[in-house]
Amino acid sequence: MGPPAPGPPHGPGALRQRWALVGLCLGQFLSWGVLYYTLPVAATRIATDTGWPAAVVPGIYTVSLLSAASTARRGSGAPDLGDGTGARTAAVQAAGGSP
Repeated sequence: MGPPAPGPPHGPGALRQRWALVGLCLGQFLSWGVLYYTLPVAATRIATDTGWPAAVVPGIYTVSLLSAASTARRGSGAPDLGDGTGARTAAVQAAGGSP
């Protein structure tokens, strides 16, 4: 049998780490909630500005989220493999920039 699994961190920085995690979780929760509830409001404006049908805007948003989810796992591991510069360059180019 191997060594026991490590438990929660203890020590002077453990409480600060826990509160930092709580803050990050709340930030994610609020930002996704804002995005979720502002899309219907923004969709009419986007459709008016671009001339697209109003039903297309949520579909494009869904496709963008699915593409981000499908590439996140592969892209997040690239810096750990020593290819951080290449990953950042590819991200900037995919976003339409030119580094």
